[in-house]
Amino acid sequence: QSDTYMRVARVGASIEMNMQLRTEETLDGNLLSINTLTMMGKQPMGMKASVVGDVIRVQMDQGGREMVYDFPFPPNAVSVWGMMRESLIQGFEPGTTYSVLLYSPDMSMQAPIKTDVSVGNKEQIDYYGEILELTRVDMSMRAGALGEVNTVSWVDGSGRIIKTEVSMGG
Repeated sequence: QSDTYMRVARVGASIEMNMQLRTEETLDGNLLSINTLTMMGKQPMGMKASVVGDVIRVQMDQGGREMVYDFPFPPNAVSVWGMMRESLIQGFEPGTTYSVLLYSPDMSMQAPIKTDVSVGNKEQIDYYGEILELTRVDMSMRAGALGEVNTVSWVDGSGRIIKTEVSMGG
């Protein structure tokens, strides 16, 4: 489970968004179900999805209107735990690179997106006034209409993400 709060300010106006994400995944990283609740302003938008075989069934509820969609779902696609598991398997040695198919409904409900991961060197990061030595991990995701989304995370020795920066187009 994760809870995300984001505030985007641009040209004197701001938008706030809260998102709750819950996934059910097997220990070996297979996605079983995912639920999200997003509040953008006062309008809630809920999404529930479950994987059955090679199909993900997505149910959306926006303003009391429910919609149901079935999309193909590749067997090697992962979500939150599956991504973390793959990161732990690949390790955090500088120069390590790999790709995964990541299902992240905030990026694309219709299909998992190719995500390229590259482990960098250790860097000194200011974390709320404390200088920490953390490993840099760059991720690049290509998500249809959103274009390319790049994130930089810094992880500790156990692979736990301490800080993340997201770069989006526009």
